[in-house]
Amino acid sequence: MNSVNLDCLTPVDHLSEDHEQMPDHSHISEDEIPRTGMCFDSLEEAHDFYKNYAEKVGFVIKIRNTNHVKNAKGEKIPINQSIHCNREGNRMSRAKAPRRSKKITTAMCNARVYVKFNKDNTKWFYSIVEGKH
Repeated sequence: MNSVNLDCLTPVDHLSEDHEQMPDHSHISEDEIPRTGMCFDSLEEAHDFYKNYAEKVGFVIKIRNTNHVKNAKGEKIPINQSIHCNREGNRMSRAKAPRRSKKITTAMCNARVYVKFNKDNTKWFYSIVEGKH
């Protein structure tokens, strides 16, 4: 994996991060913690970085949404993506608790990153990092 560039964006582009209820980071290095403004050469690299982080702090991720634009050839090109903890949201069961065969697996988790493509430097960057898990 290529090195992550923390100086990808100007300070105006950075969004503040909320550090309340952050996962335990005592067993990982500062370079392994996602931050707003981190740059990557590809969308896959940004995804893999967050996936590795999530595994180290104890949760699993899912791609919630990817937005695309069409190029001149009509091909879909991704421009941004939201990656969430797979236990985000709140799903209500239609069955009453004693009859429920499967447990509800959602836990209202807010851990997520939003990855955007910057046309100016042709890099992908974390525009929003929500660390609460």
